Amino acid sequence: MPEFFAAIRSGHELKSLSALYEYLGASLVLTMPSAVVLGGWPGFQWGQTGVGPSFPSLDSLVRLGVNLDRLEAVMNAL
Repeated sequence: MPEFFAAIRSGHELKSLSALYEYLGASLVLTMPSAVVLGGWPGFQWGQTGVGPSFPSLDSLVRLGVNLDRLEAVMNAL
């Protein structure tokens, strides 16, 4: 990943390398590429930002017509 993603996530400053780094403030968008890798997930494509992993949800099953009460009974049995 580009060094500024890693530097922003780790708290390092690269201001001595270039004036560009004076304008790159830490934000969730810029910390996500290194946070994803540090969390053990596959990294984004080189230089790309993106949405990190999220908790699983059963919403897609509801849209398919799965009865959540029955599913809960199966999950509890397992």
